[in-house]
Amino acid sequence: MDSGTVATVKVSELKEIPPQFLREVVAIPPQALKCCLADLPPNTGMWTPDAVLWLRDAVINCPEFSMKVIQQDASKGIAHIYLFAPENYPDMDRSINRQIKNADLWKHQKDVFLSVTPSGTTSTKATGDAVPALQLSSGKLEKSFPDSGREPGSAVSTLDMPPPLSLPKPGDLMDIYVSVACHPGHFVVQPWNELNNLYALMEEMILYYSRAEEKPVTIEKNKLYAAKIGDEWYRVIIKGVLRNGFLSVYELDYGKHEFVSVQKVQPLLDIFRRLPFQAITAQLAG
Repeated sequence: MDSGTVATVKVSELKEIPPQFLREVVAIPPQALKCCLADLPPNTGMWTPDAVLWLRDAVINCPEFSMKVIQQDASKGIAHIYLFAPENYPDMDRSINRQIKNADLWKHQKDVFLSVTPSGTTSTKATGDAVPALQLSSGKLEKSFPDSGREPGSAVSTLDMPPPLSLPKPGDLMDIYVSVACHPGHFVVQPWNELNNLYALMEEMILYYSRAEEKPVTIEKNKLYAAKIGDEWYRVIIKGVLRNGFLSVYELDYGKHEFVSVQKVQPLLDIFRRLPFQAITAQLAG
């Protein structure tokens, strides 16, 4: 209600609010506001993958935004807004709305529909004949597989990278796990038979970094690091350095974007670079 995110929790983790605090809690309105960009091209219930990825890249590395409310739809609880980076407010022509409207992003893959309904992660199987149906955004699966763990747009030296993931031969069975599902034009899969190796690696990272002395780290964009997110340590690439002491990072094994404190980042040792990055950015072909 306050962050606008959907989460799955155990029943044992739910706690009832004590009656003496209930009045104070309900006195504070929910802080998350459901919004949509106003004045976009007609029929924008049908978003293309290009438009979704453009919007994500435009906002993921910006620490703050300004908005101008144009209309409020009380029946749906949605505010129609213009979104601005701080340096562009209040120039309507430089708003995110106008930039995405004027970009050539709406003429491709008209069969892609987005839904606000959250989808859980699933596992599935793909035979070798169906492997070409998973196309990476950078090109064919066969050629892009070695760079599958790298987030598009990053420039990391190949000397810093783990070995590439191996691709099954045509006709062989390939088990995958879908870790992120945005829409048919953008989702992330992991090789099912490597998950145990990934879990073992993350346990080793927890043991090492929980005992290691925390030292100040020089942060560089597009470099590899280990980051503590929740109670786990992940292999990440720095996507942006924010002004509030936080970093925008991309989880190279899970394909998720996160914000972490600079204090939660440590160098990624060579021993933790032996396992190929597990996140494979993919889209449905056809």
